[in-house]
Amino acid sequence: MELTTSRWRRAAHFAVLELRQPAAFLLPLRVFIAVGWLRASTEKLIDPGWYEGSALRAFITDQLSWSQEAFPFYGWLMQHVLLPNATAVGLGVMTLQLVIGVAILVGMVTNGALIAGLALNVSFLMAGVPNPSAFYVVIQLVLLFGGAGAVLGVDARLSQRVTNPLLVAPSKLMAGDLRKRRRVFRLIAVVCAALAVAMLPFVSTLDPAHVVDDPALILVTMFLVGAAMAGVSAVAATGVDTQRKREKVASGA
Repeated sequence: MELTTSRWRRAAHFAVLELRQPAAFLLPLRVFIAVGWLRASTEKLIDPGWYEGSALRAFITDQLSWSQEAFPFYGWLMQHVLLPNATAVGLGVMTLQLVIGVAILVGMVTNGALIAGLALNVSFLMAGVPNPSAFYVVIQLVLLFGGAGAVLGVDARLSQRVTNPLLVAPSKLMAGDLRKRRRVFRLIAVVCAALAVAMLPFVSTLDPAHVVDDPALILVTMFLVGAAMAGVSAVAATGVDTQRKREKVASGA
């Protein structure tokens, strides 16, 4: 009994320490995205059409004319590459979605999973599916730059051996040159805000019943969210930098 209690106390202490990390505020977003990918995968796993290829063929057929008009090169890819191989592509998509969801949820090779997720979302957007791809793109970019996979995730340990930032989230959000990171976060905030403004002329409706179907308004909203979170990250970097300078001065004194 005492041994069990001790283990629970150690686990609770570990969780508290993890939640004190600068990137801890991103943990709910990480769980949200992971559940989203798992839901998308489960939806396909229980649909026989994805095993036969008929579901993907129907999707490509419906979206082909739109994609050919908006993105001719992607329309060609859909018609001549994806459509003839719909069965294999469908199996690959639902498997990749499952792997992405599990990896992000447990925080293992998180950055690699986020990059794979971004690639899928961009492909969905180019096929004419802005909802929820635009939401996912912005949130996954924030998680990628924030290093959220190391908080209550396998990457906290894995990053000690695998240092490739394209695969594994660093064990600390502000690892490396804090000033450089602060400049990068500020630039991201400015770019996201500018893109949000640039999308405003393309908004076609503010009707609450139809705003979720307006790609331009979705992009405006998500770019603003990205700008806000990048700004918060820049402030956090400034705070950590200031704290370290104070500690350095105090230790020197």
